[in-house]
Amino acid sequence: MAQYRTRTWKLTFGRPVNVSAGKTTNIYDSMGGPKAKSGGLYEVGSDTGPANIEFSLKKDNSKDPNKGYVTVYNLSQDTVNFLEETQTESLAVILEAGFDGMNVQIFAGTVEKVVDEWDGPTRKTKMVFGDGVVNITTNKSSRSYRKGTPLDQVVKDLIADLGLPVGRIVKAGNKTLQYSMSFSGNTANNLRKLADNNGCTFSVQDGAAYWTVQGKRFGQAVFEISAETGMHGSPRLKNPEGSRRRKKKNSKSSKEDNGLVVTTELNGAILPESTIYLKSRKYTGFYKVTEVEHKGSLESGEWTTTMTLVEAKGGIIDEDKK
Repeated sequence: MAQYRTRTWKLTFGRPVNVSAGKTTNIYDSMGGPKAKSGGLYEVGSDTGPANIEFSLKKDNSKDPNKGYVTVYNLSQDTVNFLEETQTESLAVILEAGFDGMNVQIFAGTVEKVVDEWDGPTRKTKMVFGDGVVNITTNKSSRSYRKGTPLDQVVKDLIADLGLPVGRIVKAGNKTLQYSMSFSGNTANNLRKLADNNGCTFSVQDGAAYWTVQGKRFGQAVFEISAETGMHGSPRLKNPEGSRRRKKKNSKSSKEDNGLVVTTELNGAILPESTIYLKSRKYTGFYKVTEVEHKGSLESGEWTTTMTLVEAKGGIIDEDKK
């Protein structure tokens, strides 16, 4: 008989993040300082009184900001006032959730919008979260490089222009630019184009920049997903019709295919670009995560992570490149 586990969560609000030229926007720096007017941080959770929480937070390995929503029931007036006063200031926020108080970070980003309303005696405060939204949409670059410039140097410079901390960056080794290149305008668009031209993937995960290799996976499995570890139901093809068409055409495209959709118990540590080992009756092996959705509702009992997995047909990433 399965042991019952209590679903727990914590939501922490910090200060507005610092988005300014020449400085790095770090969500975690914004969590450690005093809150507006009175010092400390605003923190609510399963231990502090609100009766319910609902959330749906989506992440993928594209350049577009990860987004989602969180609705908290019966927040205090003081907390709601703080959220409404700062919702145009990119307020830092971190959501953690898990089981039996062992919470894992689900999302780190900023509050983009707040809608507070009453449903009879119940207060519902819905917040839209974004991940690196201001940096992705507004930061710009103006750089030029000669033929032969190391690709790693170009990536490093553009990520500095983006103004976000460095996440997981896969080195290109001795790869260099094959011709002179100039970059101007939106930095995220420039990073995306550079990634596309070099078989790579650029994304932002929990406020940090990621640069990985398309079609390849990391060598070490992060998690095993199976019925024994909390998988719900069986994996399914995300786009079976598209898969059949690709097989008929025998496509040799380097694009990552639509893959499998798998749902498991909530696990915020699973990010896009993670490697997992899937074990099911029909599908067993190593896969790369390209999309993740964390969903939860204490009232309905949903507390899950749903991910899209693709076969890494290009092999394993060489992380020893200097």
